[in-house]
Amino acid sequence: GGDGTTASATVIGVYQEDDLALLQLKGATYTPVKFTSRDDPKLGRFLIAASPDDTPISVGVVAVETRSLREKDQAFLGVVANSDPPAKGLKIESVEEGSAAEAAGLKDGDRIIAINGRVVGNLIELKSALSGFRPGDKVEVRYLRKGAEAVANAALKERNVNYPEFPNGRLRQMERMGANEKGLSLVHEGFPSVIQTDLRVGREQCGGPIVDLDGNLVGIGIARADRTRSFLIPAKHVIELLAREPVSPEAAQAAMEEEQQARRQQVGQNLPRDQRVPRAIPAPPGAAENLRQHLEEMERLMDRMRAEMEGLQE
Repeated sequence: GGDGTTASATVIGVYQEDDLALLQLKGATYTPVKFTSRDDPKLGRFLIAASPDDTPISVGVVAVETRSLREKDQAFLGVVANSDPPAKGLKIESVEEGSAAEAAGLKDGDRIIAINGRVVGNLIELKSALSGFRPGDKVEVRYLRKGAEAVANAALKERNVNYPEFPNGRLRQMERMGANEKGLSLVHEGFPSVIQTDLRVGREQCGGPIVDLDGNLVGIGIARADRTRSFLIPAKHVIELLAREPVSPEAAQAAMEEEQQARRQQVGQNLPRDQRVPRAIPAPPGAAENLRQHLEEMERLMDRMRAEMEGLQE
């Protein structure tokens, strides 16, 4: 606590999708924060990552309003596309079989120029234009075909399980390689409800309250994803969670091991359970510093690649 008192804690339950644990404390009594079902903060609102003393950990803004990061909740158009300056729009390289794009009549070579009136000129803009939609939502796709402008109405779908996942799978492994060095959270994706911010909090500082400028509790800081993105779980969602029974720590651990095994298989690293640490190899002098520099360069590269890679799957 802020007064220096400590307590022992026992994990009595886990909300696994949200990466939250329910603790039972012994040895001290703390004043709890008050969760209310107020509306989630809007884009651009200032936020503060609070600390036990009077000095905030970080001050930032809402970068993306409340949304789900679960893949099953993401709406996909189902195209592989690339920008081709100075040509207008985003050129479709291929259309996924059974996708919303195919059903809407989009074809290879078409150039997407707008989604629901929002201009699209690159992959980041396409992803941003689709970010507020869920599977089943309908959007107007304005496109060019052989120089002529046309409109298609697409009913967005979930991601096809057979659609290639290699780029993001490899990116996730690269992110984990740099996580220890940069203080990033090992779990920073797949949350059912989060607000994206630019708060600069380390992973060891996650789990604390995030408040607005009036001191109202907005949510719980849950993850630092990279240099520019942090996530918080909205207070309203936490209230909904507490109304449900968490899973046991043992069940959560078993599920986590299954997920880790699945990730290793995805990137060709299907190691047996008793061989989770690679064999050590002697390193020459200066190798650690070189590796640190490579990781920093990798992180900068991932910042540029992430949106492009994820956009390829829209």
